[in-house]
Amino acid sequence: MQYGYILFLMLMAHAVCDFALQSDWMAKAKASIVQSAGLPWWYVMAMHCLINAAGVYAVAAYVGVSAPLCAMIAAMEYIAHFATDATKRRLYISAISDQAFHVVAKAAWAWVCVVGVEGAA
Repeated sequence: MQYGYILFLMLMAHAVCDFALQSDWMAKAKASIVQSAGLPWWYVMAMHCLINAAGVYAVAAYVGVSAPLCAMIAAMEYIAHFATDATKRRLYISAISDQAFHVVAKAAWAWVCVVGVEGAA
């Protein structure tokens, strides 16, 4: 499996999950200090990160990665995405840096997919 193809799919999933599936309410609620609709910021952030992890899992599964490795990659995405967005939430990094970290993460997951598929062959 070609790395560039998998990276392209990861970035497409990122665009859908981090932008199209993130409502204005979700973006504001995960950045808010106060609860929104009765939900604390960390809960909204967790749901946002879970959506992104599901996108990564879907790409990994699509390209033939085993289910256990898909789950591991998705878990790494969840943790990395939460850490990055929480850092942006505290205004320690800019929105551009936030997206750069997300792209680097997707590049890493794409590489793990290539190794996982080729290692299984």
